[in-house]
Amino acid sequence: MPRYIEELNENITPASGDWLWIVDVSALATDQDRKLSVGKLALLATANVFTANQRVNALVGVNVAPTTGQQLTVKAASASTVGLVVDTAASPSVQPIVIKNNGVLQADIGGAAEPTIKLYDRDNGEVGGAYLNLGYNTNDSTPAGGFIRTKNLNGNSYSLWVDTAGQVRVHTAWLINSTDVAGTPVGAQISQLATKELLPGDLTPGDALRTMLDTTVAHFRYKNGAYNNSDFHGIVADWSPQFAMDAGRVFNPISAHGYTVQAVKALWERIQQLEQTIAEWSAD
Repeated sequence: MPRYIEELNENITPASGDWLWIVDVSALATDQDRKLSVGKLALLATANVFTANQRVNALVGVNVAPTTGQQLTVKAASASTVGLVVDTAASPSVQPIVIKNNGVLQADIGGAAEPTIKLYDRDNGEVGGAYLNLGYNTNDSTPAGGFIRTKNLNGNSYSLWVDTAGQVRVHTAWLINSTDVAGTPVGAQISQLATKELLPGDLTPGDALRTMLDTTVAHFRYKNGAYNNSDFHGIVADWSPQFAMDAGRVFNPISAHGYTVQAVKALWERIQQLEQTIAEWSAD
């Protein structure tokens, strides 16, 4: 009979029903010698199923380092069970999830103060910077583009996507095949009566012409180098508030077009009067 543990034959396929001899130091009675079922332990190279929640103290830390060809997989127990929950202590000062690539910081999820997904700066050589790649629905009969879903400050949800014609669109509807060309192209303005609140005080042709004649057209270039440092001839919002919008910061093409239409009407009226006067002179 073997006298030492190293003289025993190794059980290389431990399973439930095998037993280990242990000393239960918590037992107050004299029978501290007890047995432990192997089935209660996680076994190497064996699919292990825990029957209760297991907790690993984050202060100790867990380092999972699969060998070549292996990976860590977390699978939910059922369709109604969350597969993985990452939580922090109260009033966290760091992100709950940090992602690295060979030790180099790539991204983090869940900021310390607000919910965020952050992609970090890094030297990528001659390729582009960090990016989000949204795939599309490849269904044969009803494909649909990838899209971003966001909310405004009133809590209203909007979808933002690129349609099949390459236009960026925004709409309240969830993007599916039938809504690909719904909504409004970004930069365009809806002009239907149903979307407008008509106000009193229509612009007269004469007033429009006088405003157009008094408007300063400046020669300028944007300080930030926009549009490849192109030169422009146009209005300056500070000097021509009639043709500005968004608190006077942005050129207003809608009003500019409206003023132009009314000014053309005024010119056409003068042309008609001039033609009538000439006709009368010629008759005399």
